[in-house]
Amino acid sequence: MTNLFSHVSHTLNVPILAFALDFLTSAFMAFGLGLFYVRYGESFSNRRSFAKSFLLLATTTMLVISIVKSSLELSLGLVGALSIVRFRSAIKEPEDLLYLFLSLAIGLGFGAGLRVVTIVAFTMTLALLWVRVRFFGSADVLNGAILSVSSRNSAALDLAKMRQILEKHSTNYKVRRYERTQDSTELFASIEFKDDHSLSRVDQDLRQEDGKVQVTLLDQAP
Repeated sequence: MTNLFSHVSHTLNVPILAFALDFLTSAFMAFGLGLFYVRYGESFSNRRSFAKSFLLLATTTMLVISIVKSSLELSLGLVGALSIVRFRSAIKEPEDLLYLFLSLAIGLGFGAGLRVVTIVAFTMTLALLWVRVRFFGSADVLNGAILSVSSRNSAALDLAKMRQILEKHSTNYKVRRYERTQDSTELFASIEFKDDHSLSRVDQDLRQEDGKVQVTLLDQAP
């Protein structure tokens, strides 16, 4: 095994000890990024599940960059391999995409050997994100829950009707995401209900417009 590592290190001109240290450091930073995202992220997706991809993305990127930077042939082969890759799952939340880019940047930085720059930039980015959430995030996010409304009949339930129902039974609300296609309508909103019975009234009014509407109430805690 030692001879194999020595052969790989000599062939690709990659110091194996330095590579191992960079690999572990990038994995640790990606893990920390996941914890930060779960705690302070505002995405509607399953943040705990999504954050698990950060570690694999960062370490895989670091491995690929470490290999191809030492060989022109390998880098050209990588271009050809990536040309056939297709991503099937769309990232709907801009925040999710930004965190993916940050985990990707961790792998790129350590793979390119820019250790200090990567660590400093990562630390400063998280610090700025924490300041934004801590001191400026409350203006855009209500203290209530997240209401999800999904309808397969976009003609029966549009944005104007849903807004009218939410205004009727809430003290305050903010539409966070709205998507409408030919066959479906989907809305996510931060909402503060007037009382304990407001949710059932919202559900009742929505079903009067569309009997098959799906209504889900989500806690804002990760």
